[in-house]
Parts: sequence; structure tokens; C-alpha cells
Amino acid sequence: MVSLESENYGDSERAELYRSRIDALPRDLQITASKAQATVLKELSTPLEIQKFFDALPTLDREGLRNPEHFVSEAIGRAHQNSIEQTVINQIEERKGGVRAAAVIWGLLKATNKLSLPVLRTIEEVLSDHEPQMIAEASSLVAFFVAARNLRQSEDLITYYHPRVESGIERALVRSGLEAKRMFRLLVDVLTSPDGPGEEWGTEAP
Repeated sequence: MVSLESENYGDSERAELYRSRIDALPRDLQITASKAQATVLKELSTPLEIQKFFDALPTLDREGLRNPEHFVSEAIGRAHQNSIEQTVINQIEERKGGVRAAAVIWGLLKATNKLSLPVLRTIEEVLSDHEPQMIAEASSLVAFFVAARNLRQSEDLITYYHPRVESGIERALVRSGLEAKRMFRLLVDVLTSPDGPGEEWGTEAP
């Protein structure tokens, strides 16, 4: 098996992928999708986004077909948002220890809107001291997400780049079940312990 990344798809491959999805649509959407090809491919660059566009079309109110341009624009918007979520899920699940790292990032950003990298590293050290088998390389995942434009870094502070990134992380954590819950329990124990990163974080943790 060969994994095909988005960079493996040039203009002709994306156009072929687009056309191959049209016949699977209900008849009343096929003409609209055919006419919108150039517009869609200008806005959506990855195979996942293209697929999400076709997933979105049948879910929209058909009354919107009275204004095809707006109808297509709404489907493009949904495709972009849903592809962000799915990409984040894939990135977490394909990474060793990704769920644990994502749980730490999500938990800390839920407690406060900005995450300090020095504080994160301190928390990682304490986590590894408490339960070595639950090591969460959150700093590494943060660096990856910053490079992928899922997280925004300003000096030593980290924030979400897009609300759909948080949604994607949440969906990945729900899918993981027990592993995420164990990480959350350990994280709360660390934040409220005397060896934690400080009183302010301990107060915010609950």
C-alpha cells in the first residue's frame, strides 16, 4: 500500500477525482456540481476537502439551488471546516501517544485560552514522574500542530488557529475512550498537586 498525500495530487488528478464523484450525487445536484468544478477546485486543494464538499452537497436545503452560487459557497465552507476536523483526528490517531498528548493540550487550553510552552514542559516532566507508562509528548504534538497551522504560536504562548481544530481534538478524544479519561485524571492530579506548575493552574484545573 502507498499512502497518497495531498501533494501527490496535481490539477489533473484533482479534476479527475472531482468528476468521479458527480455521478454518485442525486440527479438534481449533478448539474450544479458539474458547473461548479472550476470554482470548487480553486477553493479546495486537497482530496479530503473535495470529498467533504460532495458529502456536504446532499445535506444542504434544496431551496438553496435557487441561488447556485451561494449554495456551492456554503458547501465549500462546510467542506473546509469538516476537513480541518478530520485532518486533526487523523494526525492524532496516527501518532504514537497522540491521544495522550492531545488530551493534555485540550485540557490545558480548556482551563485557560492560552497555553505557555514553559508551563507545558513542566507539566510533562511531572506527568512522566507520576506514571512513566503514560508519557505524553505534548510539546512535540504542539510543534507539529504549529507547523501544520492548527495551533498559533506567539512567542511562548499557544492558541487555537481555528475553532474546528478544537472540535477535531474533542472528536479524537471521544473516539479514544478510556485512554483519554486516564490522561485527564492524571493531568488534574498533577495540576492540583504540590509538585504541580503553580497555585494558579491548580485553581483552574477543576
